[in-house]
Amino acid sequence: CCGSINCEPIKDCCQQASTACTQFNEKPLCSFVIIAVVISLVELYDSYLVMTSTDTPDVISEVISQGSLGLAISTWALGQMGFSVLNLVFAPWFQHQVWKQIMKDAQEPGLVVVEGSKQKLDKKVVQGAFKTVFLTDMSVLFYFFAMLASCVWSWQGEEWNCAGEAATNAYNAHWWGLCMFWVAFLYSSFWYCCSFCASSVELSQPITSYGAQP
Repeated sequence: CCGSINCEPIKDCCQQASTACTQFNEKPLCSFVIIAVVISLVELYDSYLVMTSTDTPDVISEVISQGSLGLAISTWALGQMGFSVLNLVFAPWFQHQVWKQIMKDAQEPGLVVVEGSKQKLDKKVVQGAFKTVFLTDMSVLFYFFAMLASCVWSWQGEEWNCAGEAATNAYNAHWWGLCMFWVAFLYSSFWYCCSFCASSVELSQPITSYGAQP
C-alpha cells in the first residue's frame, strides 16, 4: 500500500523549501531580516497582551514635545502593533530591493567570479547596491521617518513601568520597540560605512536562479 503512494509532490516541495532556505541564507542582510522578524513578533505579542488584558488601566502619559496629551495604554499598544507590522514588512522588502540592485549591478562584466560550482560576488558590489537602495529608494526614506516616530512612541511605554499585568507587558513592548530602532540604526550605519560588514556573497547555484532579475 505504501509503495503505491506517489511521494514525488512531497519530495519536490521539500526540495523547493530547502532551496529557498539556502538562497535566503546566501543573500545579504539575512541576519537583519531574522532579527527584525523575531523582535517584531515578540513586540507584537506583548502589545497584543496589553490590548487583551483585563486590568488595562487608563494611564495618561505626557509627550514632552507636544505638551500634555491624554493617551490610554491600549491606544499606545495599538500604535506599537502598527510599528511592529511595519518592521515585519520592511525588513524582507529592503533585502529584496538590495538583492534586486545587486542583480542589476552584477550584469557588468567581471563582477561575478566563477569558482568551481559556485559563483562569487565581490563585497564592493554588495555594499554598492546597499548604498544605492539606501540613498535612492523612497521606501527607505519613509521607513527612516517611521523609525524616528517609533522610537519616540516606544519611549512613552516607559511610563508604564509599574505594577499590573498590562503595564508590565507595555514596558516589555516598549523595550522591544527601542531594540528594533537600534538594530535598524546600527545595521544601516555599519553597512553604509564599513566595507567589512558587507562581505562577499557566495552562491551555491547559478545567479539566475535567485530571482529578482532586473
